[in-house]
Amino acid sequence: LTALREEPFRILGRRAELQRLENAIRRQRTRGRVMMLMTLGAVGIVLLFVALITRNQWQPALFPPPTNTPTYTPTITATFTPSITPTPSNTPTATITPSPTSTPTWTPTATWTWTPSPTWTPSWTPTASFTPTHTLTPTHTPTVTPTFTPSITPSPTDTPTITPTAAVLCRVIVPGPDPINVRSEPTTAAPRITSLPENTILEVIARARQLGTTEGPIWYQIRAQLGATSFVEGWVRQDTVTEIDNCNAIPFP
Repeated sequence: LTALREEPFRILGRRAELQRLENAIRRQRTRGRVMMLMTLGAVGIVLLFVALITRNQWQPALFPPPTNTPTYTPTITATFTPSITPTPSNTPTATITPSPTSTPTWTPTATWTWTPSPTWTPSWTPTASFTPTHTLTPTHTPTVTPTFTPSITPSPTDTPTITPTAAVLCRVIVPGPDPINVRSEPTTAAPRITSLPENTILEVIARARQLGTTEGPIWYQIRAQLGATSFVEGWVRQDTVTEIDNCNAIPFP
């Protein structure tokens, strides 16, 4: 536009073109100002909206609430101060009034007085005499009570009896997993003494055929330790245990 203005106007139509360019530039500047104002207005509205939302956070910092400051109001209290009023004092005044004094005069008078003569009166004074009285004192006679003294009787002393223990001929073990029964005699009809769990080691002290047979199952007479000091003895069947040692050399009774 500046170049067009400086160029000499050789053609009349160039003036109209120059006017058109100036109008276009003015409209563009006006639109730019309007857009800037609209942008600033939108930013202002957004900031105002954010300020309204966060008002509870920034308002106490910018505008702190007023602090109640106590105001001291003096209170006038009337105090009664008594005034000192002189009190008249009654001071007695001594007045001396002379009074006539009477002076007594002693006049002697003769008086007859009778004086009795002393009279002797005999007096009797009793004398106490002490007569001792004999009092009998009881005499304690001790009574002899016989005391029974027990004689020491010797108590009988238990003499321990030595019971011979049967020799261990071989050893067997409970294979498991089920426990086996220990019976009082080598037969399944005999009463059950106890049951022995898996992996219990038994000491065999004898073997025999089933009671009442000559070709029946073989039974072992065993001894097993149940605790630190307790043992159990009885009969178990051969097919319920596993031999640790060779028990075939044990003779039958």
